[in-house]
Amino acid sequence: MQNTAYAIIEPMIANKRAGYTILEVLIFLSVSSLMFVTAMRTINGRQKQVQFTQSIQEFDAKIRDIINDVTTGYYPTNETVNCNVIGDDVEIIESTGEKLGTNDECIYVGKVIHFKSNGDDTAMKIYAMAGKRYSSSDSTPSDSISDAKPKAVSLPGNSNFTETAENFITLYGLKVTRVFRPISDIVFTDYGSLAFMSYFGGSGVSEAQAVQIGGISGSIMGSNELSSLSIINQITDNPGNGPSPPTGYFESNTAEGIVICLEGSGGKKASLTVDAGGDNSTILQVDNRNGGCV
Repeated sequence: MQNTAYAIIEPMIANKRAGYTILEVLIFLSVSSLMFVTAMRTINGRQKQVQFTQSIQEFDAKIRDIINDVTTGYYPTNETVNCNVIGDDVEIIESTGEKLGTNDECIYVGKVIHFKSNGDDTAMKIYAMAGKRYSSSDSTPSDSISDAKPKAVSLPGNSNFTETAENFITLYGLKVTRVFRPISDIVFTDYGSLAFMSYFGGSGVSEAQAVQIGGISGSIMGSNELSSLSIINQITDNPGNGPSPPTGYFESNTAEGIVICLEGSGGKKASLTVDAGGDNSTILQVDNRNGGCV
């Protein structure tokens, strides 16, 4: 009889020991959920940091590509565009088949970036610049930007023209928030367009193809294409006689460099400094020198 009773009770005890109370199950689920959420946040944070770093690296590489293009004299060919010299000025017009680059009157002299094109924080418009090969009828080579009178190789809205201006969109929503030259710790000169131009000499564009970099006075970030082109097409290295440089003045870079402020998702910030020699470096944390980014 005793053995029979034990045989009945033992499975009941085993079942009780093998189970969990509702409270224990709720505690387990709560801890598991917390661990899952923490892990997901950590993974998401690391992913965003990787994306931010990748977007900075790609932006840096694009600037280097532009510098390299101007240094090596590489520009896209286009059979729908021609560069004419009318009087003492340059005119970009629709072509009948002549490739720009084989034109005796004009020569490529650089590239210009307009930031936040048409108000898009993540967009840049990159224009090739063509100017006069010769400054006068006696075939004297142009020896300055103001002498070459370069124009952007772009005809927006012309359906017969194959647009050569490049649209560059940053990765992962990286925004350009400011482009400036630090005059001092508290004084800055802002630009909307940055020019990468070949050096000129007595024999025209430098054979060494060295690059001079500078902001374009009067350019505004976020302006529409026609407005930005109207200023870019006035580019000159002649400072004029007034108290302020004229619109379109190429303010050649100096030792302090030109700073491009960048911002990623979650408020992550960076600054890229393009120095006077055409080199550039990425700074992943804004320091006091680049206080204009804050």
